Amino acid sequence: MGATSSNPLLISVINMTIVFGVLAVLWVVMKVLYLVDPTKNKVEAQKKTKSISPKAASAAIAAGATAAASAAQKKVEEEKLVAAIAASIAASEADEEIMAALAAVIIHKRQMEPMQLPHHFFEN
Repeated sequence: MGATSSNPLLISVINMTIVFGVLAVLWVVMKVLYLVDPTKNKVEAQKKTKSISPKAASAAIAAGATAAASAAQKKVEEEKLVAAIAASIAASEADEEIMAALAAVIIHKRQMEPMQLPHHFFEN
């Protein structure tokens, strides 16, 4: 079979040399592929066509702001509705079990609400 070595240091050095040699070869292959990339022109053309004019960008920002404002307004209206329902139940029945269940629902809803960011609202 040939000469073998049981020296762990020599085995480690050989294994590390093989691993880093393969990594170096892969790095060279990746650099060559990057230099001769046939899709590079297509990506650059797509970037040029997707460039947004300042008017379109400001319109998109305004649309996002109005969407966030409408979502926040919807959330406030929903909270008012929940408060009105709670008040009507409290006024009609003083049953402690119903009030406890309603309080649990309100607490659960507040705990399940995501962060108060414009893009994090529950949609019905």
